[in-house]
Amino acid sequence: LLAVARALEDLALGDAARGVFRRLRADDLALRAAWPGTAPAMSDRLFALHALRLCLIHRIWLLAVAVPEFSPRHGITREGLVHRLLRLDVEDAVELLEQVFPAAPPPEEALDFFEPPSPRHGGYGREQQEIVQPLRLAFALVREISAVVSLECGAFG
Repeated sequence: LLAVARALEDLALGDAARGVFRRLRADDLALRAAWPGTAPAMSDRLFALHALRLCLIHRIWLLAVAVPEFSPRHGITREGLVHRLLRLDVEDAVELLEQVFPAAPPPEEALDFFEPPSPRHGGYGREQQEIVQPLRLAFALVREISAVVSLECGAFG
């Protein structure tokens, strides 16, 4: 969690997020003051959807800071990749992760150069299984839940 907090601080999004929170809080207080009796409440289903979406975003952030160090390549560093994931630019970040940590070893590893082989690892299966695939799944669920939230609020159809 500390790594997520530090990475979010690096993005300098804290002040903007606090500003949005203050505005939402002011709107909530104004609504409650203007509404006679009990203000309308969010349905339990909508509340659960929001909570689930926030949990999945939190999971994406935790996976982002779990990305191992790698040498800069493909025009990106680990820090830049983490920042993309924190901004929920997951699809592009996952494409880069698949290039940086390929699941299969490169084809040239099978070539014989008549010298003693260097240690080989056979690809980055662990990174694929523990980081890339969970990122892809979590983001797909975030998008699907966002669509359901829009439908629940009557924003579509």
